[in-house]
Amino acid sequence: MADEEKKETAKKTAPKKAAAPRRTARTTRAKAAEVKAEEPKITCQCIRVPVLNGHTAAVFVKFRKKPTKEQLIEKLENFKGLPQELNLPSAPKQFIRYMTEDNRPQVTLDVNYENGMGINVGRLREDTIYDWKFVGLSHNTVRGAAGGAVLCAETLVAKKYISAK
Repeated sequence: MADEEKKETAKKTAPKKAAAPRRTARTTRAKAAEVKAEEPKITCQCIRVPVLNGHTAAVFVKFRKKPTKEQLIEKLENFKGLPQELNLPSAPKQFIRYMTEDNRPQVTLDVNYENGMGINVGRLREDTIYDWKFVGLSHNTVRGAAGGAVLCAETLVAKKYISAK
């Protein structure tokens, strides 16, 4: 076989390279608007278990200046977001509840806190790599999909982005 024929055969049988993803204005704008937080450093793992409702997350966090356990609990318990500031109908009065028991939060006991719209935090411990680790629990449908959508709509009405006709 001549050299030219070998090159042609090699071209035809070589694996094709994947095409580069097509960049659109939409993806470019989305990437340009994305801002990553530098601090605190956080990593987490959602623990999927066969329960009807609830997501449990193991969370690890590192701060620039490590707070005490008491300071961290105080900040968690006293956190107020926009839904609490606006006193929205479906917003939990206390968004985050810290639980002192060693075995809490638990899905069956705690998932319906604040009618399912609140977040449970517990098992706060010092960590050898990060500063602190804890377990968080939220209701996947009430706080997540359904309730989250209702809370978004209430926020839009309260901020006058939408109104009744």
